[in-house]
Amino acid sequence: MPLSKRLSKTKRSDAKIPRIDGAYTEETLFSKLITKCGVILMGGHKPNTISIEQSQFLKKFQHEIQTHKDFPSVTTEIIKGIAQYMKEEKRFLRMMLATDLVEKDADEDIPSFPQDSVLRLLLNTQPLQTGLAEMIIDQMHQFDSRPNRDVEGVDLVNAPQLILYQLRWLNTMNDAEKIALKLIDAASRMSKQASFMIITTLPEIIGDEVHDNVMDKLRDFLSSNHSLTIPILSTISSLNCSKKYVTDIENVVFSLLHSKNLNEFPFILKYLLQTISADNADDNIARLRPHISFAMSDYSQDSENMEQSPLHVVAETILHAAQYRSVVAEAWVKILKNLNAGEFTSADLITAILLSATYNSTLKKNAIAVLKSKVQEGILVDNLVQAAFIDSGDVLNPYFPKISNLAVQFLSSNTISVRHLGAHLYVCMFNYMDSSFRKKVIKSLVQHVSTFSASEVDSALSALQKIVLGNIDVVTAYADIIKDMVDHMERLTAPQMRQIFAILNQLSCSGACESSELQDELVTIVRNYATHTSTKFQCIGVIGAVSTISILGMNEHCNSGTYKKVKLTLNLLQELIASDNRIGSYFFDELCNVSFASIQPRVKSKLYSIIEKSMSQKLLQESDDDDVNLKSSFGIQKDTESVIPVYRLTRLCDSSHLVLCPVFKALYKIVSEKQKDQAIVFCLLPVEFHHSVFDPKEFKLLPWTEQKLALDAMFISTNLFREHINFLCNQPSLYHHLLSRINNIIEIDCMIESLLPSLSNKYAPLVMMTDFGNFAQHNSVSTGGSSTQNDSIRLNVTSQSQISGENTGKKNKAKKKNETNFSIQSLKPNHFRELFTGLMKVLEKPLAEDLFEADLSVEDSGENTTLTAGQALFILLDLRRKVCYKLPARSEEKRVPFLLPVSSHGFEELDKVSEDEFGHTVCNLVPSLCNHLESVSGVFEEKRQECLGPRNRRVLIQCYENTLEVIFHGLSWRGLRSDLLLLKRVLYSIVRRFSSELTEDSSIRNLIKGCVEYLKNFENTIADCSLQSSVGLMKILFLLASFESNNPNEEVASMLHSFSTSMLKVDWGVCLDQSLSAGKTNELLTSLLKMNVLTADDVLKCAAHFVDEGLCKLGAEDSSYPNFQKSNCHVLYCGLLEIMADQTSKIPALKARDEESVSIEILLKWNDCMKVIGVIGRLLREYHSRQNVLSSLKSGKVIIENFIKNGMPICEKLFHQYQDDIVGTLKHLQLSTRQLQHLTCHSKVTQDVVLAKHVPPLKKCLESLLFRVKAMLTAHDCQEAFWLGNLKNRNIQGEEILSQLTQQRSSQEDLDATPEYEEMSYSESY
Repeated sequence: MPLSKRLSKTKRSDAKIPRIDGAYTEETLFSKLITKCGVILMGGHKPNTISIEQSQFLKKFQHEIQTHKDFPSVTTEIIKGIAQYMKEEKRFLRMMLATDLVEKDADEDIPSFPQDSVLRLLLNTQPLQTGLAEMIIDQMHQFDSRPNRDVEGVDLVNAPQLILYQLRWLNTMNDAEKIALKLIDAASRMSKQASFMIITTLPEIIGDEVHDNVMDKLRDFLSSNHSLTIPILSTISSLNCSKKYVTDIENVVFSLLHSKNLNEFPFILKYLLQTISADNADDNIARLRPHISFAMSDYSQDSENMEQSPLHVVAETILHAAQYRSVVAEAWVKILKNLNAGEFTSADLITAILLSATYNSTLKKNAIAVLKSKVQEGILVDNLVQAAFIDSGDVLNPYFPKISNLAVQFLSSNTISVRHLGAHLYVCMFNYMDSSFRKKVIKSLVQHVSTFSASEVDSALSALQKIVLGNIDVVTAYADIIKDMVDHMERLTAPQMRQIFAILNQLSCSGACESSELQDELVTIVRNYATHTSTKFQCIGVIGAVSTISILGMNEHCNSGTYKKVKLTLNLLQELIASDNRIGSYFFDELCNVSFASIQPRVKSKLYSIIEKSMSQKLLQESDDDDVNLKSSFGIQKDTESVIPVYRLTRLCDSSHLVLCPVFKALYKIVSEKQKDQAIVFCLLPVEFHHSVFDPKEFKLLPWTEQKLALDAMFISTNLFREHINFLCNQPSLYHHLLSRINNIIEIDCMIESLLPSLSNKYAPLVMMTDFGNFAQHNSVSTGGSSTQNDSIRLNVTSQSQISGENTGKKNKAKKKNETNFSIQSLKPNHFRELFTGLMKVLEKPLAEDLFEADLSVEDSGENTTLTAGQALFILLDLRRKVCYKLPARSEEKRVPFLLPVSSHGFEELDKVSEDEFGHTVCNLVPSLCNHLESVSGVFEEKRQECLGPRNRRVLIQCYENTLEVIFHGLSWRGLRSDLLLLKRVLYSIVRRFSSELTEDSSIRNLIKGCVEYLKNFENTIADCSLQSSVGLMKILFLLASFESNNPNEEVASMLHSFSTSMLKVDWGVCLDQSLSAGKTNELLTSLLKMNVLTADDVLKCAAHFVDEGLCKLGAEDSSYPNFQKSNCHVLYCGLLEIMADQTSKIPALKARDEESVSIEILLKWNDCMKVIGVIGRLLREYHSRQNVLSSLKSGKVIIENFIKNGMPICEKLFHQYQDDIVGTLKHLQLSTRQLQHLTCHSKVTQDVVLAKHVPPLKKCLESLLFRVKAMLTAHDCQEAFWLGNLKNRNIQGEEILSQLTQQRSSQEDLDATPEYEEMSYSESY
């Protein structure tokens, strides 16, 4: 600025201050000084004015005070003058409002922006600041009762807010602590509104240096005054304090959670989530979680109203904290993951949903994994999900897109339980969330159906059917969307079609105005399908027609109009039945799905006439008595004259045999109870070939046509007997007849097993369970109902002796040996009629004293009925198939591959039973199954099996195996874990057989221990049985131990380990079942090995033991484990490598609050792991099978990733203290990485595509480890310990690959030849 201009300014500032009308006229030291410095005080009617810049005023005013002759005592007099001026309220308020500028000349350089108030200017004057601040704070109480005041020319002003504004963001604050404490003290004596303003303004008044002291005062204030929780927490969160004060505040805040005031809880939650650090995240989340609820009834409310629902604020707070604070999200996921049954609540479910709604892909993945694990463990049950939506549907409304995405993902999952959760989410979204989402839910379910993935479609239709049944009037509006599923019906399975037609027919009967139009459309659709030229489409028409009849023909729906439609549909069906027996058989099977109790009598009468007509025309034919090859057999009542000539049926070309079983089943389904006894006698006596014909030697001499006729007759007979059993299983008084039929089936099965192997895959058994795929390929004249060539019996004639180079004689011998081992059980289930679940109750009967003979002549009430081993095995085999389908263990819940038509075919009747009902039935059978175990075990204990023939001994072993398998699936049912009373009852039913000391009210731990002790008694006899039995028993014991996942019993684990060890030491090669394939045997040995290691006290020590005594001694005479030979070395090698990979993932990661002793312990675990892994890696040179190489590539990548993630932080932290130990660990690791490098080269040389695809990710892991180690050594000035070079490409044996032999050899690069690895080197070749 030019000197002339500065001089002119100086002159202006020193000029006399102009006088203004209405100015303050009292002469005080304060008024003189402030007027002299350029501020004109007014009397209160007008704003105060300033004639110079604020900075100049402050400089002059402070200079005047500090140069005054009475400084510093003059400040007291000035403050008294200020107080005298502010006695009048108007002047006080004007003093806190912005000052005006004096009128300026055109050439004056005075700013025009708004100026600070006079009071704020005075507070920025250092000598006056503290005293003046205390004075105006004391003035606040006079405005407490009426804070809003009138000021002339200005709207209403809030006086306390104005006072606080004067103190905000001052240039400097000399005595901030004193002023802050003065404010807090004033807040304790003022109204809630004024206190709120004071406390929330504190962070803008004080500086960082006094935050600790203010925090201490606020903590005491919070403890004594809960009404100001929200502003205090808001202020505290803005302060920067030491850890000690933060911890003290957290403890006070946690004590406030018990009040559960809904308006305060979101702010308390927000504060606690903001203050969480890595050191206390787990503990604080664990303390906070029980207080979180999304149900309004769990909170208390005051009269305050909030713009947004407090529960929505709670949800948003959790979501925001998880989104932007990874430490909160990770800790919360960890806490949820460790919750057990009874601890996981509906609030935890909603929290997991919120965590999965974040944009962090890793967090989302972990949260979804928690939900999946909880539903698989039986913790996340339907009632819990439903309670969450009922109590908190409004809270979840904003997250509908996220919940919908979860449901989509779950419904397409690879596990049954997770798919069930997805379906239930859809039902809850429709029922309990906003009605605007309903259309989206229906559309999404229809889209799931259009994927045509069998399991996904089943779950989607199940959810849609539940929605329709519960909200049929609401869903009618979306009938057009649901109707679109009919367009691609041919790609669905029969049960799925049945569900779709049932849904549409139910909607058509809902009573809505458009229901009649929908009925007409459905009738048209059914007719179009039924009149199609393709048999498959005709079957779809049959399904639709039966569904229409079953719903429109009900008493409440069947009026004159609907009966006319039903009658037209029945006439159409009658025409189809007359034209094609296959359609007829399908119709009768489909008719059995109808509940005739609710069908109108005239509709039922029409159906009965159709069945009776079909029976009389096609089945009830006179037998040819002149044919010497015919013989009536397998009759129950000797005076029965009605005969069905099965031999004649097989000779017909119209597939009449297909109608036999379905029409019999439909007959006793539709007739009344009084007629059922006649129905069972109505068609009892199949006619077959004379038994002498079934000598295998004579059978081979028969023409192919006669052979096929005889076998067809056997399959028809055995399936008819299955239908008889279905009728008899619900009548205990007729159990002796039922067992006779089982004996008949066993007899026929033995005949089939003796005859079929001689046909060498030529014969295709009859398909007795109708399937669409078979209809599309059958020839109606020549094969009529028999399976296609793809369904032919494929006998397993491959064995280890049939390898390349052996002579033809050995091959024929092996083939002949395997032919004799053919079992009827190896056939597909569609060759046999399904048995009802009522047959399970027969297992409640005890085994006969003579296990292979029983008296069936006693016709009493069935109380004295006993079973033979063969009869029990027949029922157990069927029950095992059912439990594996309906109650699969978690490890067996595999996803059905996309578009593979593997569904519920063969379990149509079982699908009508709910999982809960079936699970309860199986659990109730456990005591009876234990009876059978004891009976069979007694034979082996007394060595009576040596007196039995090979076949009978095999029957006993199969009884043992299947009984254990059924018990295992019953105990692994997810509903058992969620029902504590049922679990205790089942466990007690086992324990009481062994001990009378425990009761049903005993603890779970004691009951489990008792069960383990009882089952361990079978150890002595199971060694004489089979490997499969031992694994089955071990699986049950392992499952029982898992019921105490929170605190497993060490004594139980020790018993499991000792039992599995003794089983591994048994030489199963002596007693291995010849029908058990080598692959299955190896799979069982792998399971036994893993269970043995996982139940050991020290897993690493046990794994090292198997390396020394197993891998290093394969094939040796002194080996402790004779089952592991060089031929199956991959079982032990791959199993141990997978166990070690799993163990490295379980080693905990380093935490900031971990003490040094904990870090050292973790480092030692890594060192032990690397030693064992290094030994396993070196043994690969000797056992270099392809399976071992593949397992090494997979598990090696996992091990390296785990070490980089959790092991390297430990090494980096402790390297300066334990350098030698860490270098030793890295050397052990280098042995493995060097071998992995050789494997990558081997995979490329062999050009194995399966192996080669694992090379790039493994290479990436090795590179990451390389640079991580280099960075660690560089950070600790140990660069000389690291040398990077090109490692030569070598094969598994360590031999240099031929393409590199001509290159110059370098001793520094050839580090494999050195005994000690003092330098680290990795190959960079790709």
